[in-house]
Amino acid sequence: MKHISLFTCALLLATACSQPQKEHVAPQEATVIHVESDWEMKPGMKISEFVKDIEFVLLELTDDCPLNNILSQVEIMDEYIYVIEYPVFRSQCVYQFDRKGKFVRRIGSKGEGPEEFTRMGGFALNRETKSLYVFDDTRKKLLTYRPDGSFAGSIDAHNNCDAFLYNPPFFYVYNTYKYSPKDTISKPVRVLDLQGNEKARYLADYLQTAMTVDGQFTRNTEGQTLFCQELNDTVYVCDEQGAHVRYIFDFGDNTMTPEKKLEYMEALYPQNLKKQLQLQRDYFMKASNVWETDRWLFFNALKGLVNFYGVYNKEEKQAYVQTGFEDDLYHIGVPLGSNVGMTPDGKAIAYANANYIRDMVRKQLPNNPSLEPLNALFEHVTGNEDEELNPMLLIVTFKE
Repeated sequence: MKHISLFTCALLLATACSQPQKEHVAPQEATVIHVESDWEMKPGMKISEFVKDIEFVLLELTDDCPLNNILSQVEIMDEYIYVIEYPVFRSQCVYQFDRKGKFVRRIGSKGEGPEEFTRMGGFALNRETKSLYVFDDTRKKLLTYRPDGSFAGSIDAHNNCDAFLYNPPFFYVYNTYKYSPKDTISKPVRVLDLQGNEKARYLADYLQTAMTVDGQFTRNTEGQTLFCQELNDTVYVCDEQGAHVRYIFDFGDNTMTPEKKLEYMEALYPQNLKKQLQLQRDYFMKASNVWETDRWLFFNALKGLVNFYGVYNKEEKQAYVQTGFEDDLYHIGVPLGSNVGMTPDGKAIAYANANYIRDMVRKQLPNNPSLEPLNALFEHVTGNEDEELNPMLLIVTFKE
């Protein structure tokens, strides 16, 4: 009976996904993004419609830098690039490269020592002090490293971390754990100052179950902190005062109602795979990987087992979703959509399998001489050898 009671409470709270409770969310006029699609697996927009240019950066592999081909987070500050692998919690360090992709050093390390982290929850950069912060999720601490990679100290964050961002002068931390046995409704977004003091805590966790609900922070070109949450159709702007609704996704008949969200959560515990797959097939599950520039809003939408890439033109108030973008600029199948970072001036950072890009460049080069500079980059690194190359960064400048 207690299990039923908790889910009944969750259902009441779930109505907050489209109209957040005033107790937790400050009122603000929001933009409703109407997304219309037949949800078929087919390409949509051409990248020339929104991309001005792409800078390709081949990351150097060494014995001290054995990167795999899947990255979780990439940040660029001044003349350096900072990278961690996927999944975040298995990361052994933060890899630092120069802007040409040459490996510089490892920052931090996984271990039990006072200058080490036991389980990484993400990293962030302080662009004023040039410091780097690593969240130790197990010890609930923020470890600080100087620009040269040396350890500078730690900050007690008091709680775990599922998502993490530094947007001066505050840390924004998200986790879905309850704060004490007495808590019945978690407020999973916390705002901390540079000493680790809590300045605010908000957003009701409207789906209280044993399952962790994924969340994500990003920073837009206006300098605002954006937050989105799995099984929630809303994108918020967060500050030290609270969360303010910025965007609400409307997927029409494919929008999952609070009742259907509750059905989905109940199908997880105990496991009912047939019910899960039915709901995943019939409804839009989440908006994730949300990034915003002056003109564009990029997002991923999951329906069934297919990840759709979304682009919202803020000027035309038009949204597009597709399974991929037609590469009509380079004709090598540039993989855009799964961004892993964004620069303060609004350039997206994506990554690609460099072996795939190299093979496509060689194939298309006879018919597309404009690819010669990119081909020369590969030739400079490997010559005529088919050396293993993983990964490559794509730094994308958009049309504004």
